[in-house]
Amino acid sequence: MLPIPKPPLSPQQRGVMLALIAVGCGGLTAALVKWYGGHYSSMQMLFYRNIVGFFLLIPILAVRGGKTLLKTKQPMGHVWRGVLGTSSLGLSFFCYHRLPLGTAVSVMLTYPIFVALCSKWYLRESMPRQFWLYLLLGFAGVVLISQPTMGGEWWIIMLGLLNALLWAMARMTTRSLTRTDKSVTISFYYLLIGSIGPAILLLIIPGQWQPLQQTDWLGLLTLGGMGAIAQLLLTRALALAPAWRVAPLEYSLLLWAIGFDWMWWNKLPAFASLVGAAMIAVVGVSLLGRRARQTPIPVQSELV
Repeated sequence: MLPIPKPPLSPQQRGVMLALIAVGCGGLTAALVKWYGGHYSSMQMLFYRNIVGFFLLIPILAVRGGKTLLKTKQPMGHVWRGVLGTSSLGLSFFCYHRLPLGTAVSVMLTYPIFVALCSKWYLRESMPRQFWLYLLLGFAGVVLISQPTMGGEWWIIMLGLLNALLWAMARMTTRSLTRTDKSVTISFYYLLIGSIGPAILLLIIPGQWQPLQQTDWLGLLTLGGMGAIAQLLLTRALALAPAWRVAPLEYSLLLWAIGFDWMWWNKLPAFASLVGAAMIAVVGVSLLGRRARQTPIPVQSELV
């Protein structure tokens, strides 16, 4: 008998698959940032990440409409989005270098709590009755994660929380920009600002720029390429599948982070850290799922 052909994947299934691949690309980017963190500054790697993404985006921009897509009704919104997003990504790179990847990613993924707080206090959106329980559980998870590394590095955990806050604010700004501009336009201005800002800081801050070693150029090119590919795949995933299905998949980044910690640095998280990460994941998925059902999550999204 001839084998029965498998039915093709539905658009939602393809969207979920693309989202998982995007998260994997993000996990590899985070691991490369940590790997090269001993030789290059977070600022320099941030520049590589954004400039590579910028040049990869130009052909897509040309195909979809060229200069017409550069017109925007919210120029200062793009500047604000660029500053917030670039600052957040720079902090995340610093945390990846100084903390175990699993710890850094877990703290970063508290951002849905800050999105909910911003929505409640600034947009006056309603929150479920259990919101304060979510808040308590989320930050209890951060405390559990922080215990093995607290020592003299508690301030890095605080920077991780600041990163989550900035990223939440960037997402709220993106939500406003999507009302008038396409995702490719938002990506263009974000990567433009995210390339120019670090380039200026590299020029004026001593010691931030290190000459590129011949053996490192391919890895750093991969770092930038994986970040850009993750962004493009996630955008496509959100076009194929509902946001409430795609957004919680970001938490699979925890598995990649723990896996790279084990494979590349022979580190496994303590039991308390695993419990804390699980608490943050449950809270984040709950908040993201609820929010995505209420209002569309902006398609402009970076994993790292």
